[in-house]
Amino acid sequence: RTRTELQNLTSEKLRLKGELEEKARTISDLSTRVDEVTRKIANGMPGNGFAEAARPEEKAALVARINRLESALAAATQENRRLKGA
Repeated sequence: RTRTELQNLTSEKLRLKGELEEKARTISDLSTRVDEVTRKIANGMPGNGFAEAARPEEKAALVARINRLESALAAATQENRRLKGA
């Protein structure tokens, strides 16, 4: 019984670790894409770029997206640490 439980927990841990790694890749990809868009906006406008380039609603959308990405990354990092400790 204990051996079966251990195998089940190990299997579950590996599955969750794979999901976490996939989420971390997705977050990294999205973060890279946001950085690219920000650079494109900054390069297309005079002055300091982003601050002058985007309309207020565009800035708010980008800031909200960045905040969501940072939160998701923090959650993924915390989950990864939890799994490593398991």
